[in-house]
Amino acid sequence: MSEDDFKEMNKAENNMIKELKEVIETQDLNSEAARNVFENHKAWLKFSWKSYSKEAHAGLAKMYVSDKRFAKYYNDKAESDKGVETLYNIIIKYAK
Repeated sequence: MSEDDFKEMNKAENNMIKELKEVIETQDLNSEAARNVFENHKAWLKFSWKSYSKEAHAGLAKMYVSDKRFAKYYNDKAESDKGVETLYNIIIKYAK
């Protein structure tokens, strides 16, 4: 991965976390912020995935909530115990 790609990947994650915090507050999964969370997470994944599928994205979201390490990571980043749950709900909604 190039340095520029690495910077763009981190930017996508940072934007995703910023919007995720907003959705945690509003709990509005139909908001522009929720859609942006999904799109930024998808963009972030595409830096390391050779191909993208909505099914794989949804499967990853399921792993996030079932694995305490991922749950801790997203809860810590979002500064909320609802971080991983909200991210999961967003991904499942938009990965249809």
